[in-house]
Amino acid sequence: MEIKRVSVTVSLWQLLQGKIRLSSVEVEGTEVSVRIPKSEKKAGKPLAGVFDALNSIPVSRVSLNDVTVRATLADPNLTIAVENAVLEAEKQRNGFSLVIDEANVRVRDPETRAAVLLSLEASLSASRDRVLVESLKVRRGDSYFTASGKGQGDTEDLNLKDLDFSVRSEVMLESMRAWTVKTFAHTSWAPGIPPLFGRAFVDGRIKR
Repeated sequence: MEIKRVSVTVSLWQLLQGKIRLSSVEVEGTEVSVRIPKSEKKAGKPLAGVFDALNSIPVSRVSLNDVTVRATLADPNLTIAVENAVLEAEKQRNGFSLVIDEANVRVRDPETRAAVLLSLEASLSASRDRVLVESLKVRRGDSYFTASGKGQGDTEDLNLKDLDFSVRSEVMLESMRAWTVKTFAHTSWAPGIPPLFGRAFVDGRIKR
Protein backbone atom coordinates (compact mmCIF):
# COMPACT_ATOMS: atom_id res chain seq x y z
CA MET A 1 0.00 0.00 0.00
CA GLU A 2 1.32 3.41 -0.95
CA ILE A 3 0.00 6.68 0.50
CA LYS A 4 1.13 10.08 -0.77
CA ARG A 5 -0.56 12.34 1.77
CA VAL A 6 -2.83 12.00 4.81
CA SER A 7 -4.65 14.91 6.48
CA VAL A 8 -6.45 14.51 9.81
CA THR A 9 -8.94 16.87 11.47
CA VAL A 10 -9.53 16.30 15.17
CA SER A 11 -12.75 17.25 16.97
CA LEU A 12 -11.75 19.61 19.80
CA TRP A 13 -15.02 19.11 21.65
CA GLN A 14 -14.58 15.35 21.75
CA LEU A 15 -10.98 15.75 22.87
CA LEU A 16 -12.13 17.92 25.76
CA GLN A 17 -14.55 15.16 26.70
CA GLY A 18 -11.72 12.65 26.74
CA LYS A 19 -12.87 10.79 23.64
CA ILE A 20 -10.38 9.79 20.95
CA ARG A 21 -12.37 10.38 17.78
CA LEU A 22 -11.58 12.18 14.54
CA SER A 23 -13.85 14.54 12.66
CA SER A 24 -12.35 13.70 9.30
CA VAL A 25 -9.51 11.91 7.55
CA GLU A 26 -8.36 12.85 4.05
CA VAL A 27 -6.15 10.50 2.04
CA GLU A 28 -4.62 11.28 -1.34
CA GLY A 29 -2.75 9.05 -3.77
CA THR A 30 -3.43 5.70 -2.11
CA GLU A 31 -2.94 2.36 -3.88
CA VAL A 32 -4.11 -0.85 -2.23
CA SER A 33 -3.96 -4.46 -3.45
CA VAL A 34 -6.03 -7.15 -1.74
CA ARG A 35 -6.86 -10.81 -2.25
CA ILE A 36 -10.30 -12.07 -1.30
CA PRO A 37 -10.31 -15.85 -0.73
CA LYS A 38 -13.28 -18.09 -1.30
CA SER A 39 -15.52 -18.00 1.74
CA GLU A 40 -17.82 -20.70 3.03
CA LYS A 41 -21.51 -19.92 2.89
CA LYS A 42 -22.91 -19.36 6.35
CA ALA A 43 -26.44 -19.09 7.61
CA GLY A 44 -27.63 -15.65 8.62
CA LYS A 45 -27.56 -12.21 7.12
CA PRO A 46 -24.88 -11.57 4.44
CA LEU A 47 -24.05 -8.14 5.94
CA ALA A 48 -24.69 -8.98 9.59
CA GLY A 49 -22.91 -6.58 11.93
CA VAL A 50 -21.77 -4.15 9.24
CA PHE A 51 -23.52 -1.14 10.79
CA ASP A 52 -22.21 -1.97 14.28
CA ALA A 53 -18.72 -2.19 12.80
CA LEU A 54 -19.06 1.15 11.04
CA ASN A 55 -20.35 2.78 14.19
CA SER A 56 -17.28 1.59 16.12
CA ILE A 57 -14.85 3.30 13.72
CA PRO A 58 -13.61 6.50 15.46
CA VAL A 59 -13.84 8.65 12.32
CA SER A 60 -16.85 10.69 11.22
CA ARG A 61 -15.83 11.42 7.63
CA VAL A 62 -13.32 9.88 5.23
CA SER A 63 -12.31 11.60 2.01
CA LEU A 64 -10.25 9.75 -0.61
CA ASN A 65 -8.73 11.40 -3.65
CA ASP A 66 -6.88 9.64 -6.50
CA VAL A 67 -7.31 6.23 -4.89
CA THR A 68 -6.69 2.90 -6.64
CA VAL A 69 -7.86 -0.43 -5.25
CA ARG A 70 -6.95 -3.71 -6.96
CA ALA A 71 -8.78 -6.81 -5.78
CA THR A 72 -8.37 -10.45 -6.80
CA LEU A 73 -11.42 -12.59 -6.07
CA ALA A 74 -11.23 -16.36 -5.71
CA ASP A 75 -14.96 -16.96 -6.21
CA PRO A 76 -15.87 -15.89 -8.78
CA ASN A 77 -12.42 -15.81 -10.37
CA LEU A 78 -12.14 -12.13 -11.24
CA THR A 79 -9.76 -9.21 -10.89
CA ILE A 80 -11.30 -5.84 -10.18
CA ALA A 81 -9.46 -2.53 -10.27
CA VAL A 82 -11.02 0.72 -9.11
CA GLU A 83 -8.71 3.42 -10.41
CA ASN A 84 -8.33 7.15 -9.73
CA ALA A 85 -11.37 7.16 -7.47
CA VAL A 86 -12.59 10.31 -5.73
CA LEU A 87 -15.03 9.53 -2.94
CA GLU A 88 -16.30 10.69 0.41
CA ALA A 89 -17.94 8.57 3.10
CA GLU A 90 -19.62 10.02 6.19
CA LYS A 91 -21.16 8.36 9.20
CA GLN A 92 -24.71 9.33 9.97
CA ARG A 93 -26.83 8.70 13.05
CA ASN A 94 -28.22 5.39 11.84
CA GLY A 95 -25.96 4.54 8.92
CA PHE A 96 -23.66 6.17 6.40
CA SER A 97 -23.59 8.17 3.18
CA LEU A 98 -21.26 7.67 0.22
CA VAL A 99 -20.46 9.96 -2.68
CA ILE A 100 -18.31 8.76 -5.58
CA ASP A 101 -17.44 11.73 -7.77
CA GLU A 102 -15.47 9.69 -10.24
CA ALA A 103 -14.04 6.19 -10.51
CA ASN A 104 -12.83 3.97 -13.34
CA VAL A 105 -13.73 0.32 -12.75
CA ARG A 106 -11.98 -2.44 -14.68
CA VAL A 107 -13.30 -6.01 -14.33
CA ARG A 108 -11.33 -8.87 -15.90
CA ASP A 109 -11.69 -12.64 -16.07
CA PRO A 110 -8.12 -14.08 -16.00
CA GLU A 111 -9.18 -17.34 -17.67
CA THR A 112 -11.08 -15.98 -20.67
CA ARG A 113 -9.37 -12.56 -20.61
CA ALA A 114 -12.81 -11.00 -20.98
CA ALA A 115 -12.72 -7.46 -19.60
CA VAL A 116 -14.91 -4.41 -19.26
CA LEU A 117 -13.99 -0.82 -18.36
CA LEU A 118 -16.68 1.28 -16.72
CA SER A 119 -16.94 4.80 -15.35
CA LEU A 120 -18.89 5.14 -12.11
CA GLU A 121 -20.51 8.05 -10.27
CA ALA A 122 -22.86 7.64 -7.32
CA SER A 123 -24.47 9.34 -4.34
CA LEU A 124 -26.26 7.16 -1.81
CA SER A 125 -27.00 6.59 1.86
CA ALA A 126 -27.89 3.46 3.81
CA SER A 127 -29.19 2.50 7.24
CA ARG A 128 -30.34 -0.78 8.76
CA ASP A 129 -33.81 -0.48 7.22
CA ARG A 130 -33.42 1.86 4.25
CA VAL A 131 -31.27 2.51 1.18
CA LEU A 132 -31.54 5.80 -0.70
CA VAL A 133 -29.84 6.20 -4.07
CA GLU A 134 -29.87 9.88 -5.00
CA SER A 135 -28.01 9.20 -8.22
CA LEU A 136 -26.12 6.34 -9.88
CA LYS A 137 -24.47 6.53 -13.27
CA VAL A 138 -22.48 3.78 -14.97
CA ARG A 139 -20.93 4.55 -18.34
CA ARG A 140 -19.10 2.46 -20.90
CA GLY A 141 -17.99 4.53 -23.87
CA ASP A 142 -21.06 6.32 -25.21
CA SER A 143 -23.47 3.91 -23.51
CA TYR A 144 -24.75 4.59 -20.02
CA PHE A 145 -27.15 3.48 -17.29
CA THR A 146 -28.63 5.73 -14.60
CA ALA A 147 -30.82 5.02 -11.60
CA SER A 148 -32.27 6.79 -8.57
CA GLY A 149 -34.73 5.74 -5.91
CA LYS A 150 -35.09 4.05 -2.56
CA GLY A 151 -35.71 0.71 -0.93
CA GLN A 152 -36.92 -0.23 2.54
CA GLY A 153 -36.48 -3.49 4.40
CA ASP A 154 -33.56 -5.31 6.03
CA THR A 155 -30.35 -3.90 4.58
CA GLU A 156 -28.05 -6.34 6.38
CA ASP A 157 -30.06 -9.23 4.92
CA LEU A 158 -30.00 -7.64 1.44
CA ASN A 159 -33.78 -7.93 1.54
CA LEU A 160 -35.41 -4.67 0.41
CA LYS A 161 -39.10 -5.29 -0.19
CA ASP A 162 -40.41 -1.78 -0.82
CA LEU A 163 -38.59 -0.64 -3.95
CA ASP A 164 -39.18 2.48 -6.01
CA PHE A 165 -36.49 3.22 -8.61
CA SER A 166 -36.38 5.22 -11.82
CA VAL A 167 -33.96 3.85 -14.42
CA ARG A 168 -32.73 5.06 -17.77
CA SER A 169 -30.28 3.58 -20.26
CA GLU A 170 -28.90 4.40 -23.67
CA VAL A 171 -26.88 1.77 -25.54
CA MET A 172 -24.89 2.30 -28.74
CA LEU A 173 -25.72 -0.99 -30.44
CA GLU A 174 -22.85 -1.20 -32.93
CA SER A 175 -20.23 -0.48 -30.27
CA MET A 176 -21.84 -2.87 -27.79
CA ARG A 177 -21.99 -5.66 -30.37
CA ALA A 178 -18.32 -5.21 -31.30
CA TRP A 179 -17.28 -5.37 -27.64
CA THR A 180 -19.45 -8.42 -26.96
CA VAL A 181 -18.16 -10.37 -29.97
CA LYS A 182 -14.52 -9.57 -29.11
CA THR A 183 -14.83 -10.20 -25.38
CA PHE A 184 -16.79 -13.44 -25.66
CA ALA A 185 -15.18 -14.77 -28.83
CA HIS A 186 -14.51 -18.07 -27.03
CA THR A 187 -18.25 -18.77 -26.71
CA SER A 188 -20.55 -20.35 -29.29
CA TRP A 189 -23.17 -17.60 -29.24
CA ALA A 190 -21.24 -14.31 -29.45
CA PRO A 191 -19.85 -14.66 -33.02
CA GLY A 192 -23.38 -15.31 -34.25
CA ILE A 193 -24.77 -11.94 -33.15
CA PRO A 194 -26.01 -10.15 -36.30
CA PRO A 195 -24.86 -6.62 -37.15
CA LEU A 196 -26.59 -3.97 -35.06
CA PHE A 197 -26.86 -0.24 -35.68
CA GLY A 198 -28.36 2.80 -33.98
CA ARG A 199 -29.25 3.28 -30.34
CA ALA A 200 -31.48 1.53 -27.83
CA PHE A 201 -33.24 3.49 -25.09
CA VAL A 202 -34.77 2.26 -21.85
CA ASP A 203 -36.71 4.62 -19.61
CA GLY A 204 -38.72 3.03 -16.85
CA ARG A 205 -39.59 2.53 -13.22
CA ILE A 206 -39.05 -0.42 -10.90
CA LYS A 207 -41.57 -0.56 -8.09
CA ARG A 208 -42.84 -3.25 -5.76
